[in-house]
Amino acid sequence: MGLVTLIGGCNEDQIKDVDQLVKDANDIITAGGAVLQSPAGALLPPGFQLYGTAAIALASIIVNGWQQIKGNLMKKTTKAIVKGIESAGKTTKTNPTSPVKDAIRHEMITAGIYDRGNQLVDQLKAAR
Repeated sequence: MGLVTLIGGCNEDQIKDVDQLVKDANDIITAGGAVLQSPAGALLPPGFQLYGTAAIALASIIVNGWQQIKGNLMKKTTKAIVKGIESAGKTTKTNPTSPVKDAIRHEMITAGIYDRGNQLVDQLKAAR
């Protein structure tokens, strides 16, 4: 639940920072797991092995949680964009210059993801 609050209150730069931390944590998890499963890992004291395994498991849960939140946001944003494009073709043009953008904004507001989804769209535009 804390991750949901975190992403809702972050700006684009902060979300990028968390994404980088998650990427780095994932690299550390992979390396740590490899060390614990290697022959050298068998030489470590049992307490270290236990705490190392627990730390890797906890970090994996956090990384997976963040990725799931970002994935859900991406799904909702994509659905809102698709619905907005579809409805823009069906409705009368209230704003002849950008009926598609208006329809997408309406769909995102309806889905309750406008602020976060709009940040994601801005990131996608920058990643061209």
